[in-house]
Amino acid sequence: GIGWTFRSTRYVDSSENGFVYPALEYIKSEEIAISALRFYEMEHRRILQQIENLKLLKVANQECRRLQPVGFATSAFVYTNARALRNFFALRVDAHAEWEHRRFAIMLFNVCMGIAPSLFEDMIPSFSFLKEK
Repeated sequence: GIGWTFRSTRYVDSSENGFVYPALEYIKSEEIAISALRFYEMEHRRILQQIENLKLLKVANQECRRLQPVGFATSAFVYTNARALRNFFALRVDAHAEWEHRRFAIMLFNVCMGIAPSLFEDMIPSFSFLKEK
């Protein structure tokens, strides 16, 4: 089993949330990457302002949140057991996983190895991220 608890985007003021920005590692020019990230920031802030404008018109929060961008971040808590966590690692550490999921899975795997290495150490040979170094 695995379970998730997310911070509400319906009942909590959205101005308290942050954003997740793309890595843009494929863009070789730092100047272009910075310009792109500024565009993301500007648009995220503009959308937050539009949400506030809708609230002034008495539009319900559950309707306002439809404008929230994909990069809108919120807090989440995960409850899991070792079997489900091993399955998560097998799927999300794989090179075919989306980079955000893969990065998170590798970070979480490293934390788990620090806490309970005997539950996960047999998975190490199958992880290509260890072979890329």
